[in-house]
Amino acid sequence: MQMAHGGPSIEHTVLYPSGPVPLVDVRHVDWGHHAWELHVHKAGPGLVDAVCAAFLPPQSPWPRGLSEMYSLWRAPLVAPHEAERTVTMQYGGLMLHATMTLGLHSLWAPPEPSYPQIVGGRPFIIGRLTLTYHDMARRKHASIFDFHAMQGWQRVAFLADIAADLIDLDAQARSPAR
Repeated sequence: MQMAHGGPSIEHTVLYPSGPVPLVDVRHVDWGHHAWELHVHKAGPGLVDAVCAAFLPPQSPWPRGLSEMYSLWRAPLVAPHEAERTVTMQYGGLMLHATMTLGLHSLWAPPEPSYPQIVGGRPFIIGRLTLTYHDMARRKHASIFDFHAMQGWQRVAFLADIAADLIDLDAQARSPAR
């Protein structure tokens, strides 16, 4: 971020979510939906393209099926004058490995807290949304949000000018090991 007139300014356009997540109860995502709508908002003057998203459950000590996710693949261009777009998150879709990260951030939500951790104030995060997108200069960016059981969407990070986006991670997971 740069300082302009004594305050921070956004160097690039950022995306952020709003709206509900399909739930079976206050702590669990309904992974049985075929699709659900997500509102994506844009802050900043630029256009964004190649918008991809992955909504993943908390990390687990037990292996999970790769299809236990919702994803969005290369949503249409969001023009400079658009402030919001509704997109459809589809069940499954991306190939991602459990160890994949963007920067220092896991694609999966933090592990479910134990009862003592909940009593101690640790939030119960039911899913993590990672949005990646390209700006007008074809630079890659990411917005990462956790969905909190009681407070809704909570920002984890805005990552600017990243080396790999969800398109790259999906291609990496699908390529044979060398």
